[in-house]
Amino acid sequence: MKNIRGKKILLLTAIVLSALWATTPAASAQTFKVLYSFPNTASAPESNTPTSLTQGREGNLYGPLSDLYTLTAGEIYRITASGEFTVVLDLGGDTDGANPVAPVLLGRDASFYGTAENGGANNVGTIFEMTLGQLPTTLFVFDGLDGAYPSSQLIQTLNGDFYGTTAGGGANCEVPPTWGCGTVFRMTPIGELTTLYSFCAATDCYDGSFPNGIVQADNGNFYGTTFSGGTTNCAEGPSFCGTVFEITPHGKLTTLYNFCALPHCADGFNVTSGLVLGNDGNLYGIAGEGGKILSAGTIFKITPAGKLTTLYNFCSQPNCLDGGGPLGLMLASDGNFYGTTGSGGTSSYCNDINPFGTGCGTIFRFTPDGQFTILYNFCSQEYCADGDGGVLSQATNGTFYGTTAAGGDQQAGTIFSFSTGLRPFLETVPTVGEAGGNVTILGNDLAGATSVTFNGTPATFQLLSPTAIEATVPSGATTGKVEVTTPSRTLLSNVAFRVP
Repeated sequence: MKNIRGKKILLLTAIVLSALWATTPAASAQTFKVLYSFPNTASAPESNTPTSLTQGREGNLYGPLSDLYTLTAGEIYRITASGEFTVVLDLGGDTDGANPVAPVLLGRDASFYGTAENGGANNVGTIFEMTLGQLPTTLFVFDGLDGAYPSSQLIQTLNGDFYGTTAGGGANCEVPPTWGCGTVFRMTPIGELTTLYSFCAATDCYDGSFPNGIVQADNGNFYGTTFSGGTTNCAEGPSFCGTVFEITPHGKLTTLYNFCALPHCADGFNVTSGLVLGNDGNLYGIAGEGGKILSAGTIFKITPAGKLTTLYNFCSQPNCLDGGGPLGLMLASDGNFYGTTGSGGTSSYCNDINPFGTGCGTIFRFTPDGQFTILYNFCSQEYCADGDGGVLSQATNGTFYGTTAAGGDQQAGTIFSFSTGLRPFLETVPTVGEAGGNVTILGNDLAGATSVTFNGTPATFQLLSPTAIEATVPSGATTGKVEVTTPSRTLLSNVAFRVP
């Protein structure tokens, strides 16, 4: 099975069609705008799978496009806040890789780094570097034994190395690899890759299978989820339960939690996305199925020690007014979590044409104290011109941006903006650094900046552009927010900058 993302979409489709969901009212005072509708054509690789977008130094947003028709090509695109769409990189398939489905990463050197799920010499994926205006550089080509089908975003650590996961392959899967198993890997900036862990090392994949990416916590270890595997049984079979795991930078893996551990899978299962590090140091995530109500999915919290708490069960409101089948979760600058569902909502269009009565998805907000609010219902515009389901990210202007896999003018998906009135903020690249190290600070209207501080300690800096500053972590700096003062305002980073 070479299209891992397609496997996930089919499973999620089965999930969200398994219950009869109705409608829910939307919150007011929100501004939703379609910036771009993807064309519906097999002659160009502009086929979209919902993924979050990445902000560049100049303030524009970047995302991947998959050639889902042939799996032999792909693109990276740029879109401006006003909706100007430009393809900035074509992936050639055999050499560069094909079918990029994960968000690209803005590196510390201003280049973008990404993964291609297919292509390369062995047709099981690549890792590439992209510098605007230049041809891509292929950093690594997977061969199956070292992993296959990388479909999650890379992360970059303090020493400049990259870490990530592959959805298939590894030492415990046959070659050529099939769906499942997977790896965790480390790669140096020049492309030297080390496989840290190969899943399915335990009997019947009790250690998990099909990882969804990793996030690094304050203790320096990485945390992630697997879509399948684990030690417990689900109604759908043990292969679709999933786990939460911890792995050290040197590759020691510990399974923290096995989903479907409660009666009737009330804790959730079929986890299709990674974890989010909260401001409290705990990890948050979503399960696409399971929960206490109609198997519509959950929002959960898990401590670094492995104690899992279900925070919300979708379909909790009458007639499943709150949606079901969550697609993604993110931490926004106001300290709340925002996410999307693949089903539910008030769209009469979807309810009319779908014999199961399911809607087209929602955008929701979930506060740390447990308050759940629907902010937007997809397919609210005629013929789903606004899109159908989606995934969110937040730019430093405070606005959310996202993509959908369906809907739009040609029913091939959209890129959208969604404003809730949140204030502009700063984002640092990286989010951790030692004294003397350079940090890029992303923001808006930074021209004329008069000071930069790291948790109150003044730093030397230079203005790169109205949307980017390069600063040096000052001696004596401690963990805390980065602050930039301009003639018109004072801006703060969305998360604390960590000084080891």
